[in-house]
Amino acid sequence: MKIAEIKKGLLKLSKVSPNIIYSYDLTKMLSASEHETKTLINDYYQAHPAEYLLEMMEFDKLNGEQVPDRRRAFIFVPCFNEEKNLESLVEQYAAQKDFSGNELDKDLFEVCFVVNFPENEHTITQKSYEKRFEESIDILLKEKEKHQNIHIISKSFKLNLGSLGRARKYGMDYCLYRISKHPARAIDFTLILSNEGDTINIPQTYIASYLNFFANGVSKFVQGKIEYPKELLEAYEPIRLFTGCREAVHLGQGIYNKEFPFFDGIMPIGRNFGVSPRIYVKAGGIDPIRRDDTDDDMNFGTDIHANIGEHVKTFFPIELITNPRREVMIIRDILAGKQEDAKKSYENFHSNRAIYDLSYSDILDMVKVSIPKSLKKEEQCPLLNHYFQWIIRSRYKATFYQLPGFSDIIDRHRSHKISFWEKERQLCYLFENYLSGFERQERQVLEKNIVTESLSWFNHFISGFNLYFTCTFEGLKSSLNNH
Repeated sequence: MKIAEIKKGLLKLSKVSPNIIYSYDLTKMLSASEHETKTLINDYYQAHPAEYLLEMMEFDKLNGEQVPDRRRAFIFVPCFNEEKNLESLVEQYAAQKDFSGNELDKDLFEVCFVVNFPENEHTITQKSYEKRFEESIDILLKEKEKHQNIHIISKSFKLNLGSLGRARKYGMDYCLYRISKHPARAIDFTLILSNEGDTINIPQTYIASYLNFFANGVSKFVQGKIEYPKELLEAYEPIRLFTGCREAVHLGQGIYNKEFPFFDGIMPIGRNFGVSPRIYVKAGGIDPIRRDDTDDDMNFGTDIHANIGEHVKTFFPIELITNPRREVMIIRDILAGKQEDAKKSYENFHSNRAIYDLSYSDILDMVKVSIPKSLKKEEQCPLLNHYFQWIIRSRYKATFYQLPGFSDIIDRHRSHKISFWEKERQLCYLFENYLSGFERQERQVLEKNIVTESLSWFNHFISGFNLYFTCTFEGLKSSLNNH
């Protein structure tokens, strides 16, 4: 098919928006099924609107329907306003090597770029989005002429639908559709790999590492490691501490799942994880429905934890270097004394679309102006306090899980009726309401024990940074200090 015809088809399909729903009942049914993976994939698609499956077939025709017998890695990359980074990404995927230093066989993998933008914006902004959307398609079509294993999905989404979650669903479901063309016995030796359009550097054996990890055909979920450019980590202490401590606390709670039972184990970071098609389908796929916030990847991790079991999750340090634009903006605001802490920033960053316009060179300029190279001890506390409070909330859950109403809130989150952050707010309100009935001294003793335990875990998780903190004792509002 000629490039002009492919582009015409992509632009036409970009305007199609079937009513995709998420079904928790389907998730429960699939997670309990012992059918072979090919049958599960068919059951999964049969539960979707017919026009959605038709879309998958149409995108498949445009991109090239043949799936090489040896193809095992199916990568998807959501891209919103990433036209400046696309050519570099394609070149890095094309430059992948095996462990002997030879060029990686292109028949082993394909990369699907999910180019998307939100509709119903202000007229001027909307025209800008549409222009950049088409420019991204043109760049990828040019690359597709050189690399046939490059695939393109083009979508415009209604503004209130949650573009990132919906883009992830399209990308993963398209990979799943392609995988389903393999013979049944071959499907369990494939994987779906999640990347994002702000990736800066892909190590040359990145795909080979994932292929090797999934080579035994065992169904699993694997969280890779998110890293940031060394030039920033080595030169700027705030960036090194903020990103490093976040990863340590995140991973630590996932690994120590018995002590943090309501953290829901190792949680996906959407920029770098691999999953077997069987696990993806049994977890019910990605929920694309926007609620109070955007948490599609966290929901996916919770679904695996609750419906399949934590035993299928693992962490393996396959690195991906990404643009730290959201992290730098949060660090800048915290050090400037703004009241919007890391939690609020992460909760709302998907609504801040200006962040996606920040290239890595823009971030370097911002860092030079706004981020000091070193920190005073007292400045470390507000920077890392959110991650301490994250552990506090986890330990409150482990302590008060038998409270009336607790299980209902957890169930409402796990059935996707409320979002991750809604769940957190409701649980904190539940704890406060319960503790308000205690005598002051009795409450202080109980909460001090929880906070002391939380601080011990926090210091344990970040011990690799040679830091040690004390804290205030104000229950859920406790905060770090260096005294």
